[in-house]
Amino acid sequence: MRMVCRYQKTICLIVLVSLYWLCLPQLPAQAAMITTEDTLDRGSRTDFDRARIKALISREDIIAQLKSYGISSEEALSRVDSLTDQEIALIAGKLDQLPAGAIHPYDMFYLAMLAAALIIALVIAIIAYALDEGPFKPTYREF
Repeated sequence: MRMVCRYQKTICLIVLVSLYWLCLPQLPAQAAMITTEDTLDRGSRTDFDRARIKALISREDIIAQLKSYGISSEEALSRVDSLTDQEIALIAGKLDQLPAGAIHPYDMFYLAMLAAALIIALVIAIIAYALDEGPFKPTYREF
């Protein structure tokens, strides 16, 4: 038991780093062929994505949320016009990936893993504090 207490900080650090790496997303890579139409049609795709984002900003619930943040719908639309093609493609790609009104299952998994890691770290810290027999405990000698 004293051996474990001697290296408790090192063990805690190893456990925390291991749990952190466990929580990182490890999705499989995907590859696909790029067609000629995809490369030639990139300009119209950006215009289509920009129109989709503008239509989203024009919805009444989005306008109400923007007003609560202190942003007018005209200002938001002008900001969309000032975005680059790469930024528009990034936002449109995110819109396609988001589930409608729900939390993604992967997000719930990672939140559960993070909560488990925090609970384990807390238990280890409580045990280490309760034992407090490590080399850092001051000893008092009577003379």
